[in-house]
Amino acid sequence: DACKKSGVSPYLAAGGTPAYATKEGDDLDFRNVPDPKRYYEFCYNVADYLKRNGIYATLETWNEPEGGFGANLPADQMMPGEWINAVITAAKAYYDANEFSSVVSAGIARPLKFINEPATLGGETTTGWDYFFGTSAARGAMPDGFSWHFYGPSDGDLEGDYTSGTGENNFTYQINEVRKAFERTAKTYDVRKVQQHLTEYHPVSN
Repeated sequence: DACKKSGVSPYLAAGGTPAYATKEGDDLDFRNVPDPKRYYEFCYNVADYLKRNGIYATLETWNEPEGGFGANLPADQMMPGEWINAVITAAKAYYDANEFSSVVSAGIARPLKFINEPATLGGETTTGWDYFFGTSAARGAMPDGFSWHFYGPSDGDLEGDYTSGTGENNFTYQINEVRKAFERTAKTYDVRKVQQHLTEYHPVSN
C-alpha cells in the first residue's frame, strides 16, 4: 500500500516455498521444494492480486539457486532441473494471471558456469542456460529479464584476470560472455524482449 501511495513499483523476489505449496514429504521450512501444481497456483494468485489492486511490480523467483551454498538457502534443496522448472513454472503463472507481468529469471550467482558448464537436465546433456531458455520458450514463459550477480576479487582489480584464469572475477569478461550467450540464443529463440538485470554488484569480495 505504501509503494502504491508513493508511486513506487516494487521489485518482488520469491525466495522460498509456502507450506501449502510444498512438495509431498518435505517438512523443512520455507526452503522446501515446491510442488509444481500448488506452486503455480501460489504464483498465479500473487500476480492476480497485484493486477486486481493496480500494482505494477517486477517479479523474480529464487535467489542464486545454482550457488551451492549448502542447506541454508531455499533452492539448495533442489536439483538443477528442479529449480529451473520451478522458476519457469512461476513465470508461466505470472503471465497467465496477467499478460503484462514483468518477470525476471532467478538471480544467477555464477553466470559463466551457468552459460558454459554441461549438466544432465531434462534427460539430456546441456547447459543451465540452454535448458532454461529452451524450456521457457517451449512453455510460453520467456522472461522479460535475465538476472545475474557479480562479486569482484578481494583486491578490487575488476580487470585483473581478463586473459588468464576463468575470468569470473573480471566484470568486462562476464558481461561480454552474457552478451555472446544472448547472441547465440537469439539464433534459435526470440529473446528480443529479455533484458540483462545486474541485480547484485560488488566490486570487492571480502
